[in-house]
Amino acid sequence: MGRPMTEAEWLADSDPYSRLFDLERLLRSPQRNSSPRKWRLLACGVCRHLAGFVGRAEYVNALEIGEEYADTENPKDMVRGFGYLEAIRYELEELTLTYARTKATIAIRLGQGALTGNGPQYFVMTIEEMERHITREYGKDWIESLALTVARCVWGNPFRPVTLDPGWVTSDVTSLSRQMYESRDFGAMPILADALQDAGCDNDDVLSHCRGPGPHVRGCWVVDRVLGKE
Repeated sequence: MGRPMTEAEWLADSDPYSRLFDLERLLRSPQRNSSPRKWRLLACGVCRHLAGFVGRAEYVNALEIGEEYADTENPKDMVRGFGYLEAIRYELEELTLTYARTKATIAIRLGQGALTGNGPQYFVMTIEEMERHITREYGKDWIESLALTVARCVWGNPFRPVTLDPGWVTSDVTSLSRQMYESRDFGAMPILADALQDAGCDNDDVLSHCRGPGPHVRGCWVVDRVLGKE
């Protein structure tokens, strides 16, 4: 199965392809959170960056439903979101096979995987398939780099798990986190860093992530820890 991924490889920006295939194995151990919810939110977070390939508002609607489904596991949410994606996919199949249609179809398939919970292996295989179809426009490794960037937001650094001091989780910190989570607008992450620091947080991993460039997505490890989500 190959050697385990190292911390340096997890944090590096080069050679993302091989690390993507090691991701599920790395996060499988009991001390690291690899819940189905996290994988669904990872897939939805990546899909949000692929919405331009599809060009339909229903696609974003389905992703929002998928994010809700990750929390509720309500089968009605899954069926509703999947229905949006199936309708778009059937419309695409009426068109001539083109480069743009191929990208859109794979983006839809990745969204369907997020809704149905097909798991890490399906996610990695779909990313691999998409990579073959976007190379000429975006360059090799673009989609793998995106997936790993979103994964860092969702899991942080799995080699150095952080436990938030309960004293840091003030009403301001909780309110900011809940507002961003519910609105899916993470523009206030630097403000969250200030609120955490005012509460006594001196953990560089937490503060750097909040003040970093992102992208930040629903499932962000700092926001999840504040809100007590797994």
